[in-house]
Amino acid sequence: DEQARAERIFLNLLESSSAQGRYFNVLHAPKQFADMPGCEGISKRMLKTAMERLFANEKIVTRTIIENRRERTVIEIANKNSA
Repeated sequence: DEQARAERIFLNLLESSSAQGRYFNVLHAPKQFADMPGCEGISKRMLKTAMERLFANEKIVTRTIIENRRERTVIEIANKNSA
């Protein structure tokens, strides 16, 4: 279904962006992902809804990073660093 597809695409874009050292915050991720080639036509609204479901299901989390001596809160896949 479209909801599962939007969640899959959100996770794929988050994972590939993180692997490139690109991090996104909660406010900007849906818009920036919607503009990426891998979004497969999924709208910003659908990506935002998918993000909220992924947070609710604890599949993604926020964490604070320090970049240029400033703290930023970014999204990452939950337990991605677990063994």
